[in-house]
Amino acid sequence: FGRSLMEHHYTIGMQRLGIKARGIATSKVFRKALSLKPAARAELAEGAVDRLITVDAARFYSTVWCWHGIWAGAFQVAANCLMLFWYLGPSMFAGLAVMAQLVPASTVLAQRAAHLRRAAASATAARVLAALEVLHGLGTVKALGWEDPCLIRVSLLRDAELRKLHALARTSGLAGAVAALAPSL
Repeated sequence: FGRSLMEHHYTIGMQRLGIKARGIATSKVFRKALSLKPAARAELAEGAVDRLITVDAARFYSTVWCWHGIWAGAFQVAANCLMLFWYLGPSMFAGLAVMAQLVPASTVLAQRAAHLRRAAASATAARVLAALEVLHGLGTVKALGWEDPCLIRVSLLRDAELRKLHALARTSGLAGAVAALAPSL
């Protein structure tokens, strides 16, 4: 009961801290965007400020949860290994060996997922930019009868984006399977 109360107290505190960190980052990015000169603003890609505010500032919220995991995780691993050794004896080293062998596979999958996330984000940005170009020039597109070529262009970009997202989903699923195969402490 006490552990549950402490964990809830920690969770609420970290949520509040994460929300504050995200708010500060959002405010700083917005203020910087407002203070940019028109020439500097023109160099920014379409939606770059929106991406900074929605994606990058939101990372502050999610990383706050991991801060205590750095020291608490090492402490929990050590404590669990001691308890396993107490109950199982030297045979607990077999489980640790299996876990150690799965670390390189997990690392490779995590790196691949990070690469695929970046590729998917750039594909999404390209599709959104193409769609915005069509929407901004909608009158010209309609007047010249370019609906089909514009639709094909945006559809091809969406297909490329979906291929990258599917690859990311497959990699994430494989990483989940590797994690499920590993013995847990």
